[in-house]
Amino acid sequence: MTRQVDSTAAELHDLVRGVVDDGADDMRRFILEATTKTGDHRVSSGRGSHAGRYETGTMYDAVDSSATTDGAGDRVRFVGEFGWLNDVLDYYLMQENGTSKIDAMHALHKAFINASEKFQKQVNDIVRKNF
Repeated sequence: MTRQVDSTAAELHDLVRGVVDDGADDMRRFILEATTKTGDHRVSSGRGSHAGRYETGTMYDAVDSSATTDGAGDRVRFVGEFGWLNDVLDYYLMQENGTSKIDAMHALHKAFINASEKFQKQVNDIVRKNF
């Protein structure tokens, strides 16, 4: 049984790592897809290649992911996260949630929904396969 638990733990770690990496990729894609009038003008005037929320790349480049595993045997804890993990600027949150003058992009929110659905499905698949 220990071998099966260790194998499943390794499989779950790989799953968490994949889900958070995909979540970060989705979030970056949603940032680029969240076009604005300012972004459209930036592209049409030749001052940029993205009409989305990408001007300097700072907010886009700040998206990261992390996956860790603690413990051993049947006492393993998996932690996965993605988003703006370091130095979250107020600007990012205004773009994400919107203001009275800025439409919300919901990049983190939409990426979280995708990641949650993927995680739940894949965990169920692993449990069915191994137990």
